[in-house]
Amino acid sequence: AGTCAEDSSKLVFAMKEMGIAPDVAASSVGRLETKLGTGKSHLEQYGIATKDANGKTLDASVIVGNIAEAYQNAGSQSEKDAIGNEAFGKSWQKMAPLLGKGKQDLLDLYAEAEKDHQVFSQEDLEKVARVSFDNPEIAKMISTVYFKLGKDAIITVDKSPTLETTYEMSD
Repeated sequence: AGTCAEDSSKLVFAMKEMGIAPDVAASSVGRLETKLGTGKSHLEQYGIATKDANGKTLDASVIVGNIAEAYQNAGSQSEKDAIGNEAFGKSWQKMAPLLGKGKQDLLDLYAEAEKDHQVFSQEDLEKVARVSFDNPEIAKMISTVYFKLGKDAIITVDKSPTLETTYEMSD
């Protein structure tokens, strides 16, 4: 189950808004995607849809919403524990802020990400990658600015006689 850039952007935004650390989010969603990609996921036993009617794997952001909904509707704490563990592995509790949200809450966060220009296309990422090839330090700054301000940020790069690298933001 691969995640496209747009889908990843939505998940990153939602998890950041919920206070989930980026490394926790990446490893947890990575575990989920590995299970889905290798066919080792058993989320369906909890009524969690991972494929559409044609058998195609759903986007990760949709699956995460389905997981959150099943978690919310679970009849007991032990069932919630089982869903969390099946979805995200042994350290699933770190994803509790996400699981505590309803599916609609997540959809609202995804929409907010789009409204705030926090959803990045593959083309946006490739632009940063092209700059990375020439100067990884500048590429890191550009990606930081994009994630702070959104993809509509206008970025200019000036040459400097020093080796110092800085950025400033203005309205």
